[in-house]
Amino acid sequence: MKIKLLFTTLFLVMFLSACVPGTATPITTATPTATSTPTITPTPAPQNLADAPDLPTWVEDYVHAYGGKVTVNGAEMDAEQLTEAIRQNPERFTQTKVISGIKYFFFVLNGAPLAIQSNDSVWVQVTLKIMGNFSGIEIFSTIDPENTKLESEKYWGDEYNGTLVISDQSGSITSRNDFDYSWLDYQIQVARNSGISQFRFESGLMGYDVPGWLTLNVNQDDVDLVLRNNIEHAKSLGIQNIVVVNEAGCLSERKDPYFSKLGENYVIRAFELAHEIYPEANLIYGDANNHIPGYITTEWTKHISKALLEKRLIQSVGVELFNVKPIDLPTEDQLINVFKNYPVPVRITGFNVNLDNVPENQRDDTLNQVVETVFGACIKSKVCKEISLWGNNDSLEEPKNITLRFADNQKKEAYFIALRTLYENLQ
Repeated sequence: MKIKLLFTTLFLVMFLSACVPGTATPITTATPTATSTPTITPTPAPQNLADAPDLPTWVEDYVHAYGGKVTVNGAEMDAEQLTEAIRQNPERFTQTKVISGIKYFFFVLNGAPLAIQSNDSVWVQVTLKIMGNFSGIEIFSTIDPENTKLESEKYWGDEYNGTLVISDQSGSITSRNDFDYSWLDYQIQVARNSGISQFRFESGLMGYDVPGWLTLNVNQDDVDLVLRNNIEHAKSLGIQNIVVVNEAGCLSERKDPYFSKLGENYVIRAFELAHEIYPEANLIYGDANNHIPGYITTEWTKHISKALLEKRLIQSVGVELFNVKPIDLPTEDQLINVFKNYPVPVRITGFNVNLDNVPENQRDDTLNQVVETVFGACIKSKVCKEISLWGNNDSLEEPKNITLRFADNQKKEAYFIALRTLYENLQ
């Protein structure tokens, strides 16, 4: 009872003292404890296309590809005029697609997507890689390791899923005891420095590129030695996709010392050994002109891939469209039919175009048509899993081997045709 009375008295004294006029005592703000209500930061509103800082660059890239002026919604405009028109009415240039249950907004000019935005993000530039990922198609490209500028070109990792790396076997395997992989290793280094992490190795064995010492006396033991060293080195580099054998057989079409001496079994043996060494790898048989209906290499590719599939040794067929001439290109439907007739998924392992016999004033349109046909066949077939561009731009190859970019790396009309084709066929 005394204790209770004492506390009551103290409380009254403190209360009355607080009511006496005098100098105000500063209030010390208490430090929030763990039980304090957290501050909630409002989710920022999605960026308006008109406010995207890179909008002028995206428009300039597109307009430059078409020669400095384009017609959009019935009006011919240069880059500056088009940028202003977009800023005044961005909704007119925006389309919505739901992909895998997620809503995306696309900035689209004449059917080609130039930028993309999800519900809570800023606008970012559309790339071949982005559109390929939506379509289930990996976009690869060769790079030029001799161009040291590429060692700082970080855009490669945004533009492409991966790159193919090549082993020059006749030049780098000079004896049974001398396997020089410095060139292959350097290609990997440049690619990784440029933001690329996926690779396709060509090749474990190449019928057209046989080490000189082995050509003189082809035997299974030495063939196994070459293949084993190549596959083991590719595995040590973390290369996921391996063309085990490229352009085998078809002796009326080309030379193949391996096939001449060992026959078809050398291909089977190569895949068995590659699978034994690197069971996690995606093993590929690659060939040329095997996109042409009924052609000798097409029929051979079907035959050998079926034999390999029966043994569960193959994951993909490589279809090479290297230096393709427009006059020789099958129709889109014919390509789709060829792709579907292979027993395993298809990878277009090298694509560029030879326009030598096309009149100068028709080359842009012809290239556009070829690109639309190849990209369209790949995505519509639903069995094509890769398009690999042979050369990132025209400076990396002979003039006849035309790509999607000019020699100065500026994008061509064909680049935007590729984007448009992938976009139009999104499911």
